[in-house]
Amino acid sequence: MTAPPPPHFPLSGLPALRGDRMFRLVSLAWAAIIGVLSAETPHARRIAYAAFAALDAADQVDFLAYVKAERIEDAHPRL
Repeated sequence: MTAPPPPHFPLSGLPALRGDRMFRLVSLAWAAIIGVLSAETPHARRIAYAAFAALDAADQVDFLAYVKAERIEDAHPRL
């Protein structure tokens, strides 16, 4: 049994959230990032940026296309 990740470990780093896909493209990690981004607070955005950085490069490109933003800083999803 492995130790749990440290508290600052982004959820998007968990293989179960990165690999589990909804609608064939959107991962649970993406859903978490979108939810946090939608809070639109500085703290929430820092958390979302860290979670986004934990995604692999291909997932980052697909995520930005999904939220229709060129950069994560430009993403302002609404729930």
